[in-house]
Parts: sequence; C-alpha cells; structure tokens
Amino acid sequence: MRIKTLSLWEPWATLVLLGHKRWETRSWPAPAWLVNRRIAVHAADRFDREAWECRIERVLQNHGSAPREGAARAGRNRGCVLCTARLAACWKMTPALIAEQTGLELALGGWEAGRWAWELADVRPLDPPVVCAGNRGLWWWDAPEGIS
Repeated sequence: MRIKTLSLWEPWATLVLLGHKRWETRSWPAPAWLVNRRIAVHAADRFDREAWECRIERVLQNHGSAPREGAARAGRNRGCVLCTARLAACWKMTPALIAEQTGLELALGGWEAGRWAWELADVRPLDPPVVCAGNRGLWWWDAPEGIS
C-alpha cells in the first residue's frame, strides 16, 4: 500500500508517536484531499539537539512527562517510519486558534498567525518502526503489508 508520508526532524516525530505533539505546524497547508486520511510519520536522520536540550526537555518535565526516555527513543528512531495518524484537519493559524492551544503544544510548534496547523489524530505506532529513507515535504511511501 502506498501512503503519503511526512518526515519530521527528531525529536519532533517521536513526540508525535508518544502523544505529546498533536499538531504539526507548517508554513504550507496540507492538500485538501489528504484531510481525514491516514499519513505516515517518518523520523528524519536529523536530530535537533539544541531544541531538545534548550527547550523541549524542560517543557516535557513541566508537563509531567519523561524527557529522558523521549530523547533516548528519538535517538534510536532516526531514519524510520514511526507511526501513522489521521490528518484530522488543517487550519490556517489565527490568534483564536493559537489561544486555544496548551502550553505544551505552543512549545512544540511554530505557532505564528498565517502559518498552518495540521491536526494529527488516532496515532497508531508501528512496532517495530520501519527503516526507510525519507524525503522533504510529503512523499509516497510503499508501506509493508498490514500497515494502516
């Protein structure tokens, strides 16, 4: 089965997998035909260590999460498809939408008016993650049988 896939730098992809990041923020909207369909989330090889050490670890601790486990997992997940999720909606960011977000979501995304918020729902982990090369933007992945 072919499935549209979005590569995210680590630790962002792992944060989606663990349920900490429900919104992916982008400078561009998702294609309208993709809304309410499943997409795969791919963890890129790149790890944003500065963001992790300077911001994310502290934010997760403040919200009662286990940041060390997340960092260790993110380090192992690079270059893999981690999960699928339903792209529930894609919203152009407005001050009202931004005001509705939790402190955790605001810390884990680029929430500026005029950008786009992709709402990810019904995250289904792949166990184990599937190793594959990623790509920029949205790309087609030939998923192994049984992945939905």
